[in-house]
Amino acid sequence: MTYTIHKLERKNNSVNGNPKYEVYYSDENGNFDHATTKSDASFCYGITNGMYTESNPQVTASLSFNKTGKIDGFKLVKQLWKEV
Repeated sequence: MTYTIHKLERKNNSVNGNPKYEVYYSDENGNFDHATTKSDASFCYGITNGMYTESNPQVTASLSFNKTGKIDGFKLVKQLWKEV
């Protein structure tokens, strides 16, 4: 499913030193929610804070979730209003 990313908060690194994020997003129906990326997820290295703003979301992404509700997949669909 595709979500609009509204905000990212950098969390503490995992015990292995890899980045972790709290992702605030809305679905296609405008429902807002948030979730944390799973520990040691390689896709976190492709996330940059500067491209996301609450007032003017510039990114849509395809997110997948594991059984505990953590984000285990993050693929950009649209960035800065251009198809990726």
